Amino acid sequence: MSEIVLYHNPRCSKSREALALLQSRELAVSVVPYLDTPPDAGQLRELLAKLGIGARQLLRTGEDAYRELHLADPALDDDALIATMVAPTPSDRETHRRAWRARRHRSSPRACPGDPAMTPEAYVLVLYYSRHGATAEMARQVARGVEMGGLSARLRTVPAVSAECAAVAPAVPEQGAVYATLDDLRDCAALALGSPTRYGNMAAAMKYFLDGTNSLWLTGALVDKPAGVFTSTASLHGGQESTLLSMALPLLHHGMLITGLPYSESALLETKGGGTPYGPSHFAGADGKRALDEQEIALCRALGKRLATLAGKLRG
Repeated sequence: MSEIVLYHNPRCSKSREALALLQSRELAVSVVPYLDTPPDAGQLRELLAKLGIGARQLLRTGEDAYRELHLADPALDDDALIATMVAPTPSDRETHRRAWRARRHRSSPRACPGDPAMTPEAYVLVLYYSRHGATAEMARQVARGVEMGGLSARLRTVPAVSAECAAVAPAVPEQGAVYATLDDLRDCAALALGSPTRYGNMAAAMKYFLDGTNSLWLTGALVDKPAGVFTSTASLHGGQESTLLSMALPLLHHGMLITGLPYSESALLETKGGGTPYGPSHFAGADGKRALDEQEIALCRALGKRLATLAGKLRG
């Protein structure tokens, strides 16, 4: 196929996660409404080949239904798993209908130690908040750089904050990346943190999320993990560097290893838009419609690749 066909349910967080992953890899995706019928075997094999993953990573092996169907057996090869997904019996059709979508980064809580098929995959968490889409596009480019560096990228966002005391946002976002959890942060090998600027500081939504990470601080869960930051502003001198530094401060309190962008990155010397030694930045324009230019994209990818490389070295 010339493009990937994604049977997409916008209300399903895993479907949105799969779509974000495909888009971050700049693959051609044809999005069609979610159907009751799973994709055929050829489509699944095409998806596996383009993503570079095995069929087991499409399955929610932690669910009771999959153990009952013996699908968690590591002896099953891709052909057997694909055959089960495309031809489920009436009794398990509903379970398969929910679970065939790509799940690259979830490790089963019932994973057996020493089982390669169940070993959690190292990933770089690309965590961002975006109001008009510019920071989200930067996050996708950072994720692309992570994969160029040999690790998986996990795209996550945070909900907007409200002046009201009661929760006003749905638990699952209507579109875009999945909301981050503390588990996403605890289990990552490295972190890329992105936010638009608000008066020279990070956005309140990102600050609110970071203020809730005290349990990770108490246990030292993030100590010695690489981290980098990125931002987007409406004006060329709109507080990019101070925003990057404001995001780095709580990460330093967590004991993370802050990495910026060295001047060995030629785009840092050539840019006429965003880009700083403290991290990638983007000049979006007053209307927010200015797209990332070549240098800004290169610097986003450079940060992602650098984080992946450092995380890989630290993990040995």
